[in-house]
Amino acid sequence: MARRPRRGRRRRSADAPLHPHPLSRRPPRRSRGCALPSQRRRRGHRRRRAADRQRRASLGRAWGNRRGRGGVSVAHPVVRRRREERSAQLARAEQWASALASRLSVHAVVVVGSYARGDFNKWSDVDVLVVADDLPADGRRRLELLHAGAPPGLQPVGWSPGEWGERLARGDPMAREAARDGVVVHGRLPQGPATALDPDGAGDLS
Repeated sequence: MARRPRRGRRRRSADAPLHPHPLSRRPPRRSRGCALPSQRRRRGHRRRRAADRQRRASLGRAWGNRRGRGGVSVAHPVVRRRREERSAQLARAEQWASALASRLSVHAVVVVGSYARGDFNKWSDVDVLVVADDLPADGRRRLELLHAGAPPGLQPVGWSPGEWGERLARGDPMAREAARDGVVVHGRLPQGPATALDPDGAGDLS
């Protein structure tokens, strides 16, 4: 005897579709409070760009039209303060170089590093290269001679003219930087391969 189906349930045939209506290909609708991850990223990017524009306008910056080519106006107080700080450190180095020239036969005193390039911060030291005659051959005695009377924060390094030419020809990073970006505060660097690296000579105080 065949078993009768329970009341309230309909038996589905094998060929019947699982869903009585055709399914839509659209993704399910989401409420406005639940954005997709890509939408959240785009909204965050737009908010950051708007905040950047507002900050630039409030600081009074003059930005260029090209992307990544913008600059800060020279009249901005931050730029003025950094220029004054750099000029003060270069003046300290020049004063120390004049005192050193009274004790040694100095050819040149060049400021190198972050204060020469202009990208210094509050932890930066004033790196100074000294090219002079009659420097002690011993490294410790040479440092003691150069550090005597040096102001705080000034880090001098001494080379003889022969060592300067040898290191420059060898491609020493400090020698190349002194020839390319250095600010001469006393004397003049000896002639040599530096002219091939910097046809206009080393930097000046301007």
